[in-house]
Amino acid sequence: MKQITLDNKNSIVIGAGSGLGYELALRLVKLGSKVVFTSKDVLFLRSSIKKDLDKELLKKVFIKRVDISKPHDVDSLMTYTENKLGSIDILINSAGIASYKPFINMSDSEIESVIKTNLLGAIYVIKKSLPLMSSKLSTRWIIQIGSLAGQKVGHKFFSVYSASKEGLVGLFRSLLPELNQTGIKLILVHPPAFNSRLPLKAFGSKELIKKFNESDLKKTGDIASKIIRIFNEEPFLKEGFKFYLNLDE
Repeated sequence: MKQITLDNKNSIVIGAGSGLGYELALRLVKLGSKVVFTSKDVLFLRSSIKKDLDKELLKKVFIKRVDISKPHDVDSLMTYTENKLGSIDILINSAGIASYKPFINMSDSEIESVIKTNLLGAIYVIKKSLPLMSSKLSTRWIIQIGSLAGQKVGHKFFSVYSASKEGLVGLFRSLLPELNQTGIKLILVHPPAFNSRLPLKAFGSKELIKKFNESDLKKTGDIASKIIRIFNEEPFLKEGFKFYLNLDE
């Protein structure tokens, strides 16, 4: 396998404040890419980055507070990125909200929050990033972190969360032929359950934390390593990935 290098690439990682998004953003920087890290909590993000990257690598880091459920926040992110980087080669969206509650007990505001962040947020980010990707002649990537909850047999208490993630499958399935001739690779990643802070902020967090504690969770670093392999064209083409990448297979 050839060495992956992302020198002269520009990236955005949505949901880079912690967990998988943060791990992926760090790896992009270390591989040579300039990266816009986004999070709702930029103070925590700044302190984490200073601990994990040296001064030279910090020159490749840009930080922006973004709530992708709000279209104007996404507009602001794209303006910021255009001013700082000029264009986008890699877009990774790892932002998400989990819900683990009986369907009948979910409030209207909880349902709206999950759908607006997990599905509408992804739609906003992808749509508004395309103009900054369209002028590039090299391969570009849009990588969305999905969930097995949006692909496999349903599990109770994940109804709205599963609906938001299954919506991403329909989005990518239709976008694939639409963007087929643009040079943009669309990858919807379905990771297995892994260590993250997602349960801490979930609707029904107490029960979801309990479920995670009883589960065989994968390490965030292992999931990130498999995703980073996408940027090595040789195995990507050899293994014949479709628009989705099931890391549980």
